[in-house]
Amino acid sequence: MQIDLIGPFPPPVHGQSLVTDKLSEKLSNHGLLVQRIDVGESANRGALSRLIRLWRNLKAAAISTTRSWPIYISLNSNRGVWISLALVAIAKTRGRQISVHMHSYATINKKHLAMSAMAKFLGKEDAFILLGPKMQADFLRVYTTKAHLFPINNSGFISQERSHSGPEPASTSIRLGHLSNLTIEKGLDLCIDLAVKCKEQGLDVTLTLAGPVITSAASAAIEKAKNVLGESLIYRGPLYGAKKNDFYQEIDFFIFPSSYVNEAYPLVILESISNGVPCISLKCGGIEDIIGENGGLLVSQREEFIGSALNYLEASRQRKETLKDMALSQFSKLEKMHTSELQSWLSALK
Repeated sequence: MQIDLIGPFPPPVHGQSLVTDKLSEKLSNHGLLVQRIDVGESANRGALSRLIRLWRNLKAAAISTTRSWPIYISLNSNRGVWISLALVAIAKTRGRQISVHMHSYATINKKHLAMSAMAKFLGKEDAFILLGPKMQADFLRVYTTKAHLFPINNSGFISQERSHSGPEPASTSIRLGHLSNLTIEKGLDLCIDLAVKCKEQGLDVTLTLAGPVITSAASAAIEKAKNVLGESLIYRGPLYGAKKNDFYQEIDFFIFPSSYVNEAYPLVILESISNGVPCISLKCGGIEDIIGENGGLLVSQREEFIGSALNYLEASRQRKETLKDMALSQFSKLEKMHTSELQSWLSALK
């Protein structure tokens, strides 16, 4: 069987392009003949990148009219949802079986006209691929569709180069880590505040930050934190490949208090628990599906985060080996679910 995969592919590397690339590999391993159609932006930013992306989407639309086998569309974001709708409409004119993969909560948090039309266009032979049960339930609260809904979590799409060394169980020190695009919206300020509070409580704490500093507010927050935390604050910069794996070996707890409105299922949390590092996160998007009962701590409200996280850390610093095993167990559970979920979708392709 052949299938067209329309979506962003690396470079540049980001969550959506990584998933599309890994899905392509998995489908090939299942014996499908995969046609990769890259509609992502180029590595260069600016007007030229947007023109390149527009050209790639026009090319994808033209290709869609010449083929009849199943087509997979990685849903664009923001105004790009209209482009995805156009691709769906063109594919429907050819009678193609369509699968649309959602990666963001943007069109769920705020009902989108293009998504409403897409949900109506897709029929019983078509599918929406969502990132987990929480996203599926939230989607159905906003949209009505005849298409099948397949929740496929991202655990099977992250790197398999994991150390499993986890934390240092004999030590009562607390090594916190945060990896993201460093912004206040992604929770940088709460990570710093938590480390400061730990230090005030007399705990042996370090905070390792990784990722690009995106905003001036984030830069200012880091500079201010250096004056308080001193050598207890470590900044690694953007990390990729083996260096990212090293980051998870250097920490005991991954801190992700994101309040980003369109947060969905962050790959960094999956990477964290896959390395036996429990995550402390705000309840946002579908993060609860990742952390579950064994992957760490989920805090409902931003104003409760510091207090709840501090209590968890104080109770957990002598249970690191147990927490490591629990995090690995949670990831193993997600991997088994991913395999079953992916197979269910593949079985529906014709």
